[in-house]
Amino acid sequence: MSDLWDIDILNRGKDWVDLKVTLHHPDAGPFPESPGFALQLLLIPAFGWDSSGNRRAPSPLSSEFSEDNYYDAEECADRAKKFVRSVQVYKASNVPFVEKQVHAGVDKRVIERGIARDSDDWESAWENEWRAYWSDPARVPSATYRISVTAPGWIDHIEPGMRFDSASWCPNGPWVNKPRSLTLETPPDTWVKPWLVDFPLSDKPRGTRQMDPQLIESLAASGTPLMGQELATAVAQHKLFLDAGNREGDWQLLSVSGLPLCIYQVYGQSDENKVGAQLVLRMKQIPAGESLRGADIGYADLSGSVCRGVDFGKAILDGCAAVDAFFDGATFDGASLRKVDFSGSSLRGCSFVGADLRGADFEHTDLTGADFGAANLTGARFPGAIFDGVKRDGQVAPTPAKPASARKPAAKKSAAPKKSAAPKKSAAPKKSAAPKKSTAPKKSTAPKKSTDPKKSTTAKKSEPKQKSAPAKKSPAKKSPTKKPAASGSRTKTTSAKR
Repeated sequence: MSDLWDIDILNRGKDWVDLKVTLHHPDAGPFPESPGFALQLLLIPAFGWDSSGNRRAPSPLSSEFSEDNYYDAEECADRAKKFVRSVQVYKASNVPFVEKQVHAGVDKRVIERGIARDSDDWESAWENEWRAYWSDPARVPSATYRISVTAPGWIDHIEPGMRFDSASWCPNGPWVNKPRSLTLETPPDTWVKPWLVDFPLSDKPRGTRQMDPQLIESLAASGTPLMGQELATAVAQHKLFLDAGNREGDWQLLSVSGLPLCIYQVYGQSDENKVGAQLVLRMKQIPAGESLRGADIGYADLSGSVCRGVDFGKAILDGCAAVDAFFDGATFDGASLRKVDFSGSSLRGCSFVGADLRGADFEHTDLTGADFGAANLTGARFPGAIFDGVKRDGQVAPTPAKPASARKPAAKKSAAPKKSAAPKKSAAPKKSAAPKKSTAPKKSTAPKKSTDPKKSTTAKKSEPKQKSAPAKKSPAKKSPTKKPAASGSRTKTTSAKR
């Protein structure tokens, strides 16, 4: 079956779990809000593989189903009351998804780049924008669920930070067709500490990183600082580069002898795109006190740079590669930082008040004393980050913010919930991602296979399985946990074709 949804486990307690469901395929339809759909989401990781590629150990929930019926939407709907006490979507954004409207928006973006419909560059430029849409959490529909179960054992196999995809569907609703923004109280038995709840994957251990920060900083500090008129000229040239249609490209992030190397590629780039010059500050420095306030430096290479105390207030840095850099004491108030990769950077004492950080990556960063007041953290990720003294809307994290014991609580092994009689096996999994009952919402017609990027392709149907993930974020596959990248090539794409 085709994958329809991407799922991220955000938090959990004794008998409840918060998870985020993101649209993965145009034909998925609206977000179901039914116990049967919730049960399917809980079952997927119960029958999946761990980050090492090993089959997960049996759990109380998996013992109630077989590999032949755990993905049967109708059977899950019939049996859901035994396992699911309640399900609520308390946040929903960019809904409903209307594919024609999304196509029209992509058309508009390509035309704004000065590319005509009859141009030879139209198809490649269109595909680039289509891929960019699916990689942008600010635009793709998503919903946040709270699922309460009837017995703690039913979520024994679930923990925050797990990521997987699913072809789950709902035969008879209800569905969420309007945006929602509700605030639910975090129960006292939460696994993720209250001061870390707003920071996805913040409970993940720090691990190691294949970079040499001392060498990076010494190389950056040894060169002539970029400042004054020279800095202004470089920013102006970069703006010409962006305006020539060079936004929304892909970064390939490499580690070479402990140093970062970032390669930028724009799909369908022609001679017309070769205007201006991309801002590359790889292992260079901008002196403290310099101002880039309000500047448009999106998709610049800031890897390994030293920018301590620089003012980036209200600047546009969307899509920048800012890995393994030094921004301590810098100001990003009100800045647009969508999909910026800060992985491995030092951001001690930085101010992100009111910043747009949707889709930003803070893996293995040092955020000691940083202020995220009123910042938009939708789709951002913080595995392995240091949170000592971090401020968020009046709440200050303690030091240390993540004590060693802040992992899964060691609980006494309790008896598994009473096992029900073996259910009748379904002859075969349902073969369609779209509900077959007349009460279901109208699905978009499954398109024919084509290389035309406007047409969504449907994968060959097969037994569903949980996918293993690459080291960095990739729209193609995801896994419950993310490992640090080893030395060598590690690819990060800022967009993905669906």
